[in-house]
Amino acid sequence: MKLWLAALALSLPLAALADERQPVLDLSLSPEVGVRKFTWRDRVTPSLASYSSGTMVLGRAALEVFPFANAGLPVMSHVGLLGSVTRSLRTHTPDVSGAEYTALWHGYSLGAEWRAIFGDRFYGALSLRYESLRFDLSGPSGPGVLLPGGLKQAWRPGVLLRLPLGPIAIAADGGYLAVVVHDAVSRAFPRSTVAGVEGGLHLEWALTRLLALQLSGTYTRFFYSLHPLAGDDYVAGGALDEFAVVDLALHARF
Repeated sequence: MKLWLAALALSLPLAALADERQPVLDLSLSPEVGVRKFTWRDRVTPSLASYSSGTMVLGRAALEVFPFANAGLPVMSHVGLLGSVTRSLRTHTPDVSGAEYTALWHGYSLGAEWRAIFGDRFYGALSLRYESLRFDLSGPSGPGVLLPGGLKQAWRPGVLLRLPLGPIAIAADGGYLAVVVHDAVSRAFPRSTVAGVEGGLHLEWALTRLLALQLSGTYTRFFYSLHPLAGDDYVAGGALDEFAVVDLALHARF
């Protein structure tokens, strides 16, 4: 009896330590709905038409790996690698003039993150990601028509703040998008500059120690200054490219 009690006394702190272990792998799958809206500012060329995608259905898969999560190493125990891929269903959308466009939205993200963890609580993170966003857009392409499609890629330094409340956690994140690969709009305006910002809100519910649900809303905004000159093929002062996404992710953590 005394041996059994001693074993039980030893097992309690060990169980507590096990509960405080951070996950090494986090795999998530999520359905998403998103919209895109592209508008011009001070437009002079009439073939520069605005575009609105309507609601698009997407899927997203993401993987986070923290290889030293429970090694007790300073700094490195809280550093991980992140990756995700996103793709939409092909969508047919009429624009404001009634012309129909076909759109496909897809992208990926790769990066690293450092998490602020105190005890067994995750309170925030600093991250650096390389993000790729491609919007394939096809439709009426008469003389001078410029479709706001193509590939944008950007470095995204960002910060996340997280408030754990028992099995529930509330988080907000934001980041700057330093664009390094330019889409069709930037190429059509050779003196243009473009940058972006991104922000999101997240509500997480831990179902079990291994499973969690997370509801997120993210808004991305790219702003263009176009700097046209007399004689250019297209003339407009600027443009705004906006994306909004809502998703419900199922996380499996090991």
